[in-house]
Formats: sequence, structure tokens, C-alpha cells
Amino acid sequence: MVSMDEIKTSANKVMQLYGKHPPLLALVIENNLIEIPIQFLEGDTPEKVSRMFSAGKFVRKQIREQGIPDHLPVSSINMIVEAWMVSREKTARRINKRPSEHPDRIEILMITRYEPQRDLHTMAAYEIVRKPDGNFDHLADRRENHDGKINIHNPMLAAFYAGLEESDGLYKQVLDSMEAASKAIKQTGDLPNTPPSTPLH
Repeated sequence: MVSMDEIKTSANKVMQLYGKHPPLLALVIENNLIEIPIQFLEGDTPEKVSRMFSAGKFVRKQIREQGIPDHLPVSSINMIVEAWMVSREKTARRINKRPSEHPDRIEILMITRYEPQRDLHTMAAYEIVRKPDGNFDHLADRRENHDGKINIHNPMLAAFYAGLEESDGLYKQVLDSMEAASKAIKQTGDLPNTPPSTPLH
């Protein structure tokens, strides 16, 4: 399987060349690595999830045409995006606004991974360190990564996988899980059956 470190190394090379990283899905099917550029998904979470389900169906048709058989297992689906984060290490101020608007924001590259065979969601965030002239220097590991693994559920990647499998049943499971999570948050403020993880703010 392509590791999180290998994806980080590849992303670092892209950043060295271009100074930024376009939003990307890296799909690993057995020994095949398929990189899929994605547009930033606007709208609320249900809209994004629906679009990812449709995108998964479309990609399945495309890779089928490339001769990759349907029976090969999907090892992982990785979403690579730039984002803003406010670290509690760098601020004592109350975080009451969007990270992109916070004075203590830092620029990060975020890699979110879903491994369908284990139903495992993980994430790693790397600080984008720039030189004084603003050009990219390197990606710095974050203390929150816990060796590159933070438990975080990403329904968009699960929906993309459901589309890849052309499975309405799997997609319904994603929607049901989102509904359960939404109810739990309203009632208790916590996600159901979610292991504790270090929040990224």
C-alpha cells in the first residue's frame, strides 16, 4: 500500500515545483496509483457528499476503460488539499472565527485517507513553511499527527468509495452515519462511537 509518508513526499515535490498544491484525490487500487484533480467543493456537507458519490461512479467508468478490473480492491482513497489551521500552540486567543480569518492562522497541507477494507479514516496535517520571500521551503510535521494518524471521519471519501463500488447501499450507510452523527452532536456535542483525537482548530 502507498503510505502516508509516500504521499507526503510526492506532495512535497509538487510544492517545490509550483509553490502550491492543487486539490487532488490519490486513489490506490492494488499497485495502481491514480491521481484525480478535483475542484474545490462548494456548498454544505450533504451537497459535497452527493457530488463525491457521483464522482466515484464517473471515475469507476474511466478506470474500467483503462483496463483496471473491477475486482481489484481499493486500498485507499486520499484527499490532498491546502487549508488554514489555528494551532493552540501559537495562540491564547479564543478561536471564534474561521481559521482563514484568524490572526494566528498557519498554512497547512492536509491529507485525509480512507481505507475501505478496514473502514479506517485517518488524517495528517503538515505545516507549509515558506521562506522570507514567500516561496515554499518545506512541509513540517505537526505534533498533532501522532505518527501521521488522527482518527477523523470523512463522509466525502466514504461516499466516493460507494460511488466507485456503484453501491447505493453503501451510500445509504454514509448518509445514515451522517444523520446519526448530526443527532448526537445536537444532543451531547460529541460524535457517536468516535475515539478521542486531538482537535485541529
